[in-house]
Amino acid sequence: MGITSRKEREKEQRRKSILKAATEVFFEKGFQQASMDMIAERSQLAKGTLYLYFKSKEDLYLALMEDGLDILHNMFDEAIEAGESIEEKVRNVTKAYYGFTQTHHDYYQVMMMMDSGLLSDKVDQNQLQHIRLLQMSGVEKLQKVVEEGISQGHYEPSTDAKILVLMAWAATWGAIMLSTEKRKILPMFSDIDTEQFVLEISDRMTRSFQVKKSDKNDAST
Repeated sequence: MGITSRKEREKEQRRKSILKAATEVFFEKGFQQASMDMIAERSQLAKGTLYLYFKSKEDLYLALMEDGLDILHNMFDEAIEAGESIEEKVRNVTKAYYGFTQTHHDYYQVMMMMDSGLLSDKVDQNQLQHIRLLQMSGVEKLQKVVEEGISQGHYEPSTDAKILVLMAWAATWGAIMLSTEKRKILPMFSDIDTEQFVLEISDRMTRSFQVKKSDKNDAST
């Protein structure tokens, strides 16, 4: 048992080492110019060993996507669990997403490349569909929170939970791109607290769907 366990740990460690090397090569050379030879050299492994773990650079890229999404979804779960109110849960998820883009920036860049459609015709379509379903499961986590908010009277009864989440996501993603990714070429953002900027935009978006206090008072009388 001890030997098997050690071998499994070594295998997982080697896999992580390969993924780290792949990430570095992808961002230094660009996906199109990157090669398995470069990744093998960076990870200090024989090319044959590399192919024991991943059959192509596209396969490596999808593995990076899956690992990144796993980290992000765990952050979402913790954020939702930590919130006491619906508003806190939604805000916590936004904060978690922002935190992911900053502390796991390589994975975030991987996701942006995937969303550009660069790999759509270069990877196994079943694998691609699996990744798309994983992406949607993240949206669905927050959608369930919003649906709970609708049932509790926190949001207007006519609110479409999915639309609210997608609008909030679009606004949050745009805020992150402008205030962090484009910060160097957009000097007006140089003195902005990026996290507060992102949270404020998300707050304003979701609050526009909330039941107004006057409506709550009318309903209670």
